[in-house]
Amino acid sequence: MSVSSSIENNRIYSDALAFAQRYHPESSHLIFVSDLSCKLFDSLSPLHGLGEKEREMLAMAAILHDIGLSRGVKRHHKESMDIILNAGENLKLPPISRQIIALTARYHRHAVPKTTHAVYCNLNKKEREIVDIISSLLRIADALDRRHLQVIDLSKVSMYESIVILYLLSYLDNCLDEVNALNKKKDLFVRSFKKDLEIRLNITDAKSK
Repeated sequence: MSVSSSIENNRIYSDALAFAQRYHPESSHLIFVSDLSCKLFDSLSPLHGLGEKEREMLAMAAILHDIGLSRGVKRHHKESMDIILNAGENLKLPPISRQIIALTARYHRHAVPKTTHAVYCNLNKKEREIVDIISSLLRIADALDRRHLQVIDLSKVSMYESIVILYLLSYLDNCLDEVNALNKKKDLFVRSFKKDLEIRLNITDAKSK
């Protein structure tokens, strides 16, 4: 599975994956979520208008989003942010990119961004919009691997005036855990894109090659 050769061969992305594996050895979930996040980003590009730089930040945030689990489950989203912000030379990033990636990792679960939140409040309007958009996609991708089984694939995205529909393939079952997680975590997507989000799930027997 690949998030695209342009990112996968990027030294900073490779460094992020190596850094993440020091804290969270279950790389299959991280890579799956990163790949699915990028698929969503590409499919929705007519709506968000962001470019390759933002795509790379999304991919890296997805790789790093669970590193806070090394400090416990309850606050791991905030711990992930803290680790990224304080990684220094272990994770070489420009200051603004570091903040955006750290915040995106933080917002993969629980609260959505608020201007009263630390770090987020220091960004300008455009930077906050980037955080909102790519965090919303990370939330969706993470929800769709709720059980860490990597059994869902994105086959198509349809965009309408008031709604976005994700057409998904499941290689296991009806994925109720993933569907429920998505419905809980789509709030930031709705806020960022000003459209509702629905899914159409088709269960198939075998993974496509």
